Amino acid sequence: MSKEPKRNVYVGHRYVPKVMGEWDKTESYEGLSIVTNEGTSYTSKKRVPKGIDILNEEYWVVTGNYNAQIEEYRKDVRELEKEVGKKSDQSYVDNLNEKVTKQLEQITVNVKSFGAKGDGVTDDTNSIQKAIDYVYMQGGGQVLVPSSDKPYMIKAHDDDFEGNFLRNSGGIELKDGVTLKLKYMATLKAIPNNKKQYNIIRIVQKKNVEVFGGTLIGDYNEHKGEGGEWGYGIFISGSENIEVDNITTKNFWGDGINTQYSSNNPKIDNKNIRIGRIFSDNNLRQGMSIESGINTRISDSYFVGSKGANPQAGLDIEPANEESIVDNVLVENCHFIDNFRRGLQVYKINNDVNINNVKIKNCLFKGNNIKNEETGQLMSQVGLTVENTRFEGNKYDLYLRGNDYSFSNSSFEGLVTLNGVKNATFRECDFKNKYNEDFQIRILNSENITFIMSEFNPELSKNIYISNSTNIIFEVNHMKKIFFDSYPTVKDLKIRNNEIANVESTIFQSRGNGFYFNNNSLKLENEISQVIGLVQGENNFIDISDNFFDFTQVKEYTPSTIFSGINTDILVGRVKDNIYETDLKVTIINRSNKFKDLIIEEKGSIRFTNSTRPTNPVIGFLGFNTETNRINIWTETE
Repeated sequence: MSKEPKRNVYVGHRYVPKVMGEWDKTESYEGLSIVTNEGTSYTSKKRVPKGIDILNEEYWVVTGNYNAQIEEYRKDVRELEKEVGKKSDQSYVDNLNEKVTKQLEQITVNVKSFGAKGDGVTDDTNSIQKAIDYVYMQGGGQVLVPSSDKPYMIKAHDDDFEGNFLRNSGGIELKDGVTLKLKYMATLKAIPNNKKQYNIIRIVQKKNVEVFGGTLIGDYNEHKGEGGEWGYGIFISGSENIEVDNITTKNFWGDGINTQYSSNNPKIDNKNIRIGRIFSDNNLRQGMSIESGINTRISDSYFVGSKGANPQAGLDIEPANEESIVDNVLVENCHFIDNFRRGLQVYKINNDVNINNVKIKNCLFKGNNIKNEETGQLMSQVGLTVENTRFEGNKYDLYLRGNDYSFSNSSFEGLVTLNGVKNATFRECDFKNKYNEDFQIRILNSENITFIMSEFNPELSKNIYISNSTNIIFEVNHMKKIFFDSYPTVKDLKIRNNEIANVESTIFQSRGNGFYFNNNSLKLENEISQVIGLVQGENNFIDISDNFFDFTQVKEYTPSTIFSGINTDILVGRVKDNIYETDLKVTIINRSNKFKDLIIEEKGSIRFTNSTRPTNPVIGFLGFNTETNRINIWTETE
């Protein structure tokens, strides 16, 4: 009888790896078993008894990409099967295939597999950096920082650096194609130091980098030194296609996030930076600084409580010099709350600095400018587009300089100041002035300013103050309790097609070269109002025509319209075709005035609302100066 040849006999050790699914500590595993845990795949070196931890390197080793991503791949394949029948566009299928391929090519590693502890004591900087370097060497992928009850401590500073802000040292360095993902309860915390500068995460001259989740904490409350304002949570310099999302940055000795150009030759500006769902709180200088960036988007974020080093803002757009470029910035769905000075500022250190195309949309500014400076919750030296944005809780809301502003569908509870502005439009805005006792709007040294289809209903000061400005237009607005105070240096103040309703008397203290009051409806609502005084002081030209004046509520005093006040000096002008509805006599000219080449042509202009007419139902002149030159007066009553 022949003897059987010897064959390989299975002795309990697998020759081919086997995928076992999610790791379970209560199970035992044979050698070459592949499991996943928190997004990372592991392979057993040998038989693993029950109760052995996944991070025990005697039994487990972090392995590659395919097995850790296989379930995601299967999900995407199912998605493709569902959609391929619905979509005839081949590009859709190609894009989805590209997405799946990219996922399969990436790996995911856990920083604890590289020695990170997350115990609030151990310096985890090198361990996390090793994980990042490993993923980068594999061609890119994800570095996972798992949840921990205590923070991962990071040496964010550079012991050997003595300058101002760091250029490319300190903390952990992210690299091309690497995603750093912090789980919900994962925190990276700067080891307290005495340096003026540091950064927990730096992204310098890199491409296609993502940072998601978790919390970054600085040493603001534990800092050991004095001076400086350059301690950052995330530092982005000369990089492209960077995304930061769903992160809390707080207590930094500077900024939560800072973006600036790389000064290494050649100079490189940031491009395509996306910042979303950031909660930035209690940082020394500001929540975020944009010092460089072409195509930067900041969305769905909170910038709160910046205090300690100027500008003490939620967001500061401020290139360091004329070499840096900031262009095409969108700030959307963000909240700026309780920052010591400004919620947001756009600042140029000189006229050669490049800032262009900044848009603010659907944002809230509330309780900023705690210092109560005469600037504003939003301060800008560069033209902006602002849409659907609310300003609440401070007496100073806006302070604008520079050219080309557009505000629409926005509301203001404090003072709006334009100083040295050329070309600005406020469309469908709401001016409430709940907090400023002096002014609701100030227009200084400005040109081509328009308020259109807006609401003016101040709770405190009704004063709209205009000085040394040209071509100021109020058109198709609804206005209550308004007082226009324009100085002789104002040229072409145009108030047209507005509905003006006043609880008290209305006074337009117009003094300048060119005052136009046309096609307005003006109603006095106080029974004892005496004057409305459209014109007081010197005016080189006036045109007051085609208006409707409703004085029916006035019961005790004769309403005085058009010219009121001592030394009203009109060189050229006309008062024509206005309609007055009243129960009393109307006085056009009140007190001593001087006129030259003034035509008053009020034809069919007084309507009486009751059956009993006044004794003298004509347009009256009180204290009229008979030494005037060329006055043509033609009046008539109904």
